[in-house]
Amino acid sequence: MSIERNYLIKPEYPSWFIADDDVDDQILMNEALQEIKVPESSIRFATSGSRLIELLRSEAETPCIVMLDLNMPNMDGWEALSIIKNDEHLKMLPLIVFTTSREQTDINKAYNYGVNSFFSKPSRFSELKKMVSVINLYWMRNAILHTREQLSSG
Repeated sequence: MSIERNYLIKPEYPSWFIADDDVDDQILMNEALQEIKVPESSIRFATSGSRLIELLRSEAETPCIVMLDLNMPNMDGWEALSIIKNDEHLKMLPLIVFTTSREQTDINKAYNYGVNSFFSKPSRFSELKKMVSVINLYWMRNAILHTREQLSSG
């Protein structure tokens, strides 16, 4: 059975898929998103790159944004990023690297892979909330995303 996904028509509140193995970071991200009025039902967490790929391929609902930590067990963010960017059905998803790294080599490598943004995890909750608010405003409210038809036609 084929699952049809449309990247342009966003539900009332589109989904965020977040890959991060750190449970404390997941809790903080969840709280920050809820404080900016993102419903908890619109937030999906994966604890590894392999779990993220499973979720992306199995969910009927395609996320409007994917946030990806680089340092995770089993399959790290780099490998997950490579799989996503080489998958015809996933490659156009907006991808944001959200990691502890501030290394210029990681930043350059991420953009070479085709990520849309690279953020270093902030140390304070107020900064995290500001960051996700800006991301939410841009990607969830203003950006026009590709449709499946545009993706298939190249």
